[in-house]
Amino acid sequence: ENYKGKIDNNQILKEKYLPKIEERKDFTITPDSWTTKFCKTSYQNVQDNLELFDSDLRNSYNNILHSFLNLKLLDIHYQTPWFNYYSDGEYQEAHTHVSSAIDYACIHYLQFDPERHSPLTLLDPSRSLKLYTHPTASYNFRLDLDINEGDLIMIPGYLEHEVVPGKPTPDYPRVTISFNI
Repeated sequence: ENYKGKIDNNQILKEKYLPKIEERKDFTITPDSWTTKFCKTSYQNVQDNLELFDSDLRNSYNNILHSFLNLKLLDIHYQTPWFNYYSDGEYQEAHTHVSSAIDYACIHYLQFDPERHSPLTLLDPSRSLKLYTHPTASYNFRLDLDINEGDLIMIPGYLEHEVVPGKPTPDYPRVTISFNI
């Protein structure tokens, strides 16, 4: 299955959105339900996100998402995107995007250095059962994705994923734009 594609105009999108994200990053509120209290995210700022992200993003994502889904004519319903900004060792605890309105979670790596930033880690949905039935030494239930700047990934909404704490990178923060379809 294809789960990763390259945003051709990532540099243009970066020049357009990164300054706006930089302006807003210190005014974000981490949701109470999240374990991390230091992640700078616009997840709850729906009105701000509607003003920040315009149709340029959707247009940049359409072809890749249609190729992932192997569909030509289907209209993809995008939920409002949000940004996540990691510069001081922030993390995002393991979570899913389970909802009756969500089929897939998508992440665009607007600014990312694989040498310095933590990748997305996927967790095996059947790990509890496997840990119960298999010796733990012989089973790895974590998969770190091979990610580069400009990548767009799509995973099933039920698939648990996380970002482990990274080292501080204030000179080149890890910035993603996430959305559900």
